[in-house]
This record gives sequence, structure tokens and C-alpha cells, in this order.
Amino acid sequence: MSPDISYRLYDSISGIEKIWNEISPNDEYWKSDYHNALEKSLPKDLKPYYVIISFNDKPIAVLYLQWKKINLKESIRLKGNKISNIIKSFFLNFMRNNTLVIGNLLLTGKYGFHFIHKYSIKEEFDIVNSISELVIKELSSKVKFGTVLIKDFFNEQCYPLEEFYGFNKFTVQPNMMMDTRKNWITIEDYNDDLKSKARIRYKRTLNKLHPICKREMTLEEVTVNKHKMLDLYFNIAYNASFNLFYLSEDYFPKLKEHLNNRIKIIGYFDELHELVGFYTIVKNYDHLDAHFLGYNPSTNKENLLYLNMLFDMVAQGIELGVQRICMSRTAVEIKSSVGAIPLPMHCYLKHRNNTLNKLVPGFINYFYRNEEYTERNPFK
Repeated sequence: MSPDISYRLYDSISGIEKIWNEISPNDEYWKSDYHNALEKSLPKDLKPYYVIISFNDKPIAVLYLQWKKINLKESIRLKGNKISNIIKSFFLNFMRNNTLVIGNLLLTGKYGFHFIHKYSIKEEFDIVNSISELVIKELSSKVKFGTVLIKDFFNEQCYPLEEFYGFNKFTVQPNMMMDTRKNWITIEDYNDDLKSKARIRYKRTLNKLHPICKREMTLEEVTVNKHKMLDLYFNIAYNASFNLFYLSEDYFPKLKEHLNNRIKIIGYFDELHELVGFYTIVKNYDHLDAHFLGYNPSTNKENLLYLNMLFDMVAQGIELGVQRICMSRTAVEIKSSVGAIPLPMHCYLKHRNNTLNKLVPGFINYFYRNEEYTERNPFK
């Protein structure tokens, strides 16, 4: 790294909002409003850090880090036969360490660093890797980091970090993307482009929603229902095969408070006016981001709640005129059935102990499994 490169480390977005917003890209999850909301509703054992990178004292980049205390026994939901699970559980008891995350565990996508000047991918990673090591040293009196995780990159964003810095590259669930078509002015235009069977499924799904009603929730409604929303979210989160964090009960109210009309929280209510499901979407400049959701499993089964949510996200994206709808990386097959396309994503992991780092690829292959799915195409 050039001696002209310097950095400053901050443990809060407060006080650096202006410079952070100027350097960061046009993305709601980069901006200070989102980080202010997150700081006030952090998941357990997670601490954010913010880095301003400069060249000759002129800011050129932002670097976002998270310190996460990871306990893999709590994060991995074991599946398989009893004996295999006993063996895995035994080893997972020892898999606890402090991880420096270059990126945001709560989001899908490249939220670790952004440069405002044109650097090659190699130059960017050189700078980021060097500064992250300096940050680890700077924080050494507070925490001893065992591993470094860099997330998430599409194919064209990748760089052979395994060759230059000893990282281990691995593939995670694809990000599900839907490009909206120019002829889609209303949801009926989307419906017209579906194959016959998909169109029948679409209409049947909408009919199944009755008597559930939906509406956009106000900040007051979100605050009143925050405990219920957390319970509905846990119905999904606890069943995931791998989960490094769980949201706090204040996460949705704080998001709504700070993002205001840039976020929509759509609630689904039964005949007794009880909340039985919700989803969140963020109008993120030229695209729409699906965020966290939750639902009652029995209501979902009876009323096809989740599939209705996906169709509604498509309708919202068309109505808002965005170019792309980003549906994140869970439930790949059902998202492809409404028109989303899987885009492969990759992460990098390194143990700072060289001997243990050699075991990382085998560990990932043994404990981490991507969801198997059949890709669907609902369009003519």
C-alpha cells in the first residue's frame, strides 16, 4: 500500500455523516440514515466500524466493518442423521471466535468498501486488505480477531484473494434479481407476459389471500406491533440452515423512523385485525430491495402468504418504476417461479492462524450447504 494512503477509524456514524454520504455510492444501505437506524437496533454481539480512506489527506474511499462474535453452534441448524449431528455438534462447540466482517451481515451485496476514484480491482483489494490488518492491530487491545470475512461479490467483482492474501473463496446462495420490462406499466402487464400455467397460478394465489387484508404500516403501527413482527420474523429465521445473527425488536421501528417513506412495511392482517405477516421493501434509487419479512406458518399454508408477498413486491416495483427488483437470496426456487433470476455470489474467509486457515475449505464444505433448487421461468 502506498505511503500516501492513510485512514481514520470511527466507532459511530455520528459526526461523519456528511463526508460518509459524499463518498458512499447512491445506495440507501450505504447512507448515514440506515447506519443511524442500525446502530440503535444492533443484533446481539455485533459492533460496526467506519473507515475513511484518504490519499494525500483527500478522502478517496469508505470502508465498512463489523466486529461479530460468532458461535457456529448457534448459527448452524444441523440436518441429517442423529450420529452425524452429534459429531458435528461436538466440533461446533469449539467454533467460537471474533470475526472482522468487511461488509454488512444484514444485507446481501457488496457493502464493505467503495472508492470514488478509478482504481483497479487489485488496487482496491490491496488497500482494503492492508487497512483491515491495521484496524485489527488498532483494536487488538479490545478484541483478538480469529477470522476475517469479506462479503458479497458477483462474478465480475471477484479477485483471486486466495492467491495473494491467503483467503478462501466460497460460493453462497445466489442473489435473486428481476429486471422489470419496459412494457410493464401495471401488474396486469406482468400478468400478460406470463405463460398460461403461470398466469393461472398467479390468479389462484391472489384469490387465496382472502380474507387476509394488507396495508402499508405507519411508524406508529410498526412500533405497536414490533414484538409481533419479531415473532413472525423468527418463524423464518429459526428455520434457516445457517444464520449468523438475529434482528432486535427495535430494528423495524428504527428503520421506519430513519428511512421514512423510502421504506415500506406492508402488513397482512386477519379477520380479527391481528398481524399474521409482513414484508419490507426499500426504494433504493433505481431498484427495489426486498428486505426482511415474517409470517405465521399456518396462515402461509392456508392463504399462500409468502407467494402473495412476492407478487406484491413485483407490483410495487412496477408501480415505483424501478429498473430491477432485488429479492435477496433465500427461497431461490419460489422466487425464480415469479421471474427472478439467480446471480451467483461469493465470499472470502481467512483464519488468521495459518495452520487453521488450511482447514477452512474442508470446514466450509463439511458444514455449509447451499440450497438445492430447480430454476423456473414463468414467462412466455
